[in-house]
Amino acid sequence: MIVKQTKNIVRLAVIMIMIAVNVSLFADNNVCDSVIIKEMISLSYDNINDYDKAKVNAQNALNLAKSGSCIKWIAETYYNKGYVYYYYDDNDSAIICYQKALEYYSKENNTKGTLKSINWLAHIYYIINDLDNSLEYCHQGLSLFDSVDYKSLKADFYFIMGSCLDDKGELDRSIKALLQAEKLFEDVGDNSGLIAVDINIGVIYIQNQNYPAAIEYFEKIMKLAEDTNDSSAISICYNNLGEIYHLQNENELALDYYLKSLAMDRKLGDNQGVAIGFNNVGDSYLKLGDTVMAMSYYTKCRKIALENSYPVLATVETRIADVNLCQGNLNEALKYAKLSLENAKEFSGIKTVLKSYSVLFSIYEAMGDFKNAFYFLERYKETDDSINTLVQSQFISELTTRYNVDNQRLKIEELQKQKKDSKQVRQLLIIVIVLVSLFIVILFLVNQMIRKSRRAVRNHKQYYEKILEGSEDYIFVVSAEGRTKYISPSYERRIGRAIKDRIGGDSFEFIHPDDIEYVKKKFRDLVKDNKMISIDFRIMKSDGEYVVIHAVGQNFLDDGLIEGILVNFWDITERVKSEKVIKENEIKYRQIFSAFPDIYFHTTMSGEIKEITPSVEKITGYSRDELISGKVNLGSLITEGWDRVLSDLEENLEVNDIDIKLRKKSGEIINCSFTSELLFSDNSSPVYIVGVIHDISVRIKNQQKINESQKELKEANESKEKLFSIIAHDLIGPIGTNKSIVDLIVSQMNELTFDEVVSLIASLKPSLDATFALIENLLSWARIQQDRLIPNIEKISLVKMVSTVINILESQAKKKSINLVFKYNADSVIMADRNQLDIALRNIVSNAIKFSKISSSVAIVLKQQDGFVDLKVIDSGIGMDQTDIDRLFNENMSIKVRHGTDNEKGTGFGLLIVKEFVQNNKGVLSAVSSPGKGTTFTMRFKNTSQSELFDV
Repeated sequence: MIVKQTKNIVRLAVIMIMIAVNVSLFADNNVCDSVIIKEMISLSYDNINDYDKAKVNAQNALNLAKSGSCIKWIAETYYNKGYVYYYYDDNDSAIICYQKALEYYSKENNTKGTLKSINWLAHIYYIINDLDNSLEYCHQGLSLFDSVDYKSLKADFYFIMGSCLDDKGELDRSIKALLQAEKLFEDVGDNSGLIAVDINIGVIYIQNQNYPAAIEYFEKIMKLAEDTNDSSAISICYNNLGEIYHLQNENELALDYYLKSLAMDRKLGDNQGVAIGFNNVGDSYLKLGDTVMAMSYYTKCRKIALENSYPVLATVETRIADVNLCQGNLNEALKYAKLSLENAKEFSGIKTVLKSYSVLFSIYEAMGDFKNAFYFLERYKETDDSINTLVQSQFISELTTRYNVDNQRLKIEELQKQKKDSKQVRQLLIIVIVLVSLFIVILFLVNQMIRKSRRAVRNHKQYYEKILEGSEDYIFVVSAEGRTKYISPSYERRIGRAIKDRIGGDSFEFIHPDDIEYVKKKFRDLVKDNKMISIDFRIMKSDGEYVVIHAVGQNFLDDGLIEGILVNFWDITERVKSEKVIKENEIKYRQIFSAFPDIYFHTTMSGEIKEITPSVEKITGYSRDELISGKVNLGSLITEGWDRVLSDLEENLEVNDIDIKLRKKSGEIINCSFTSELLFSDNSSPVYIVGVIHDISVRIKNQQKINESQKELKEANESKEKLFSIIAHDLIGPIGTNKSIVDLIVSQMNELTFDEVVSLIASLKPSLDATFALIENLLSWARIQQDRLIPNIEKISLVKMVSTVINILESQAKKKSINLVFKYNADSVIMADRNQLDIALRNIVSNAIKFSKISSSVAIVLKQQDGFVDLKVIDSGIGMDQTDIDRLFNENMSIKVRHGTDNEKGTGFGLLIVKEFVQNNKGVLSAVSSPGKGTTFTMRFKNTSQSELFDV
């Protein structure tokens, strides 16, 4: 036997040597072991995540290929080694390897290998931003497609070309190239390639401001991405749709899409996408005028970008500088602008540097530092000029590239033509020799395989016998009549009965009496139907104990080897006991779970609800099944507070009793308390959020009622104290003075002349008038505070009302030689309470007279415009500063009583009453004044008619 084997080995060795010699005669010594090289290349790819192993295998394959001078495999190994360098971002080494691969593929006339190498070179040069070289290889690759039809590869060339042209700013040519790529990817059904191309086309349409076309492309991409579950592409679509609406100043829509993109990037764990998303959301809030929210998102963006050195860092620092500049925080603005410039030079492009120079110029200009402002203005102009120069040089470079590409293509074609004829004869002879030799080798190998198979069969038989012998489960073979034909060795250990006593016996002998009829019925069904069955039943062990068995039976009666029913048995006694305990515990848990009054929840990090208590239906109106189905996200239910929850969880790993607002199914918003913590995976990454939501709406409402009651009580006390203060100070004083005069008249009636009495009584009138006005204002103010003044709405002609007030106050004006002038452009009619409006107007006109200089004028102007009527009272009196105006309209501020130009005394309450009456009639009261330049009070109401302009 040994001699025979040795002879066979010798024969095989002679055959292989003969093949090697014959091939060497016709192949210019191109001898190499292709099997070993292929294995090494395969190992290089398999170990791609271990740089040292991948690199060693790639180099060994290359060395072996070179030792055999095998051009084909030298090309393949250089190609493989280039990929290893590319995978680890060693782009310079990758370029060298792919250029070598291209050289050898060209020698071998291997068109596909040549194209693949050119494609990688174009791709890598694009990655390192060497756009001219990338375009050169794209043109070179596309020129070789005249005789071949690799559509996917051709599409990739057009895609890279379009991307390069886009980066160079040649948008029209870029679109043409990308449309070619799009058509080819559609032809081959490559959805991933199609999505990538369409994204570039959409972005270019945005740059060209062709927004409808851009929206159409991104909606198309969205459908493709949803069909292929490409979440990353969906996020990109949301982001670009946000950009489109942002550029069109549709900022609400832009914010909505940016937030969707941000949520998707968070779910994907794309930190760079999250950073960009925060910046975009901040831009939207800034355009909406919400600088607080904008700054909040810019700060989040900067934190992530700073930690990871993302290029967006420079951009967001420019935004922060801009916001601080607008808010007047010049030092903060300067700090971030300098950081922006530094990071723009390191991480971003020249456009970001240009923006940083612009912001620094504006900041120094605002600070009055014109030297530095001029310096950065100069840098801005120099940089802008350099961009224009670069665009021109790129155009010249592309013309040179086209010439080099055509020249290179002609050289390759000439080289291929020279080698083609000489190789054809040699290749034909090699093929014939190899085929004959392989036939002889195959015969030898077939013989060896047969012998090896026989050994394997014997080994497998022994292997399965060992498994059956050591298995804790056991197997029966039962005849159609129910007699035992075979039992595996483990039966004796598990049940305790000797196998030899059971062979030929009744297979149903030791089955539990309650189960035997059921088992026999299933056995008969199995004999008839040939269908596999699976049942559980009890069987008695040798010690009399019953154990629970799970059996699976299969019909092999027609099998010439088995000829019986094959039954596998598993002892599941302990499992059944455990399941019983688990079931009991589950019932207890479900009872507690169902009775839980608050909402207990279990969600993913993105808010997808995995479990929630039935109490949620009572509180929110959503059923448990609705929420677990994934249709509703917890984050979408929480209308206020969810961002804070996520932020606190990220920082503290738990949150305790945070106030949130929850949206019910009906749309009603309720107040709730939120408590939760994170659950972590084995590798300490947070994967779930668990917690409790407690409805605190009733507590909040009760607290609000208490707060309102306290506020009303406080206001009532303040009103009472203010009323008593005025009565004590401003009312009792004049009444006391008047009483003294009356007492004098009464006590000296006989001594006083008639003229003296009349004079004394006349002196009482101004004081009594002022006291009457004070009491009238006090009563009106008190009724306002008690909400007792309900307006009686009716149609009022403002012209008539103003004329009446002028007649009433004309005597007051004449005492100071003040001329009352009334102008109006229409007899305006409004809906209001006549008495309240009359009191309000009299107070304002009376004040105007009081604080006007002697021999001046007070103008009352009635003007209607845009559906409103403005009633203005204009004086040229002593005027007020802004603090005095604020004090007049704020009942919570102390009242400052001022005297008129003729020492007239005021109550300090007139304008508060005017304000309340105007607001009570759905009007607006405002004042404009400057010290020494007079005051203009304006009452604005909704108008109902218009007339011609004239003066009175």
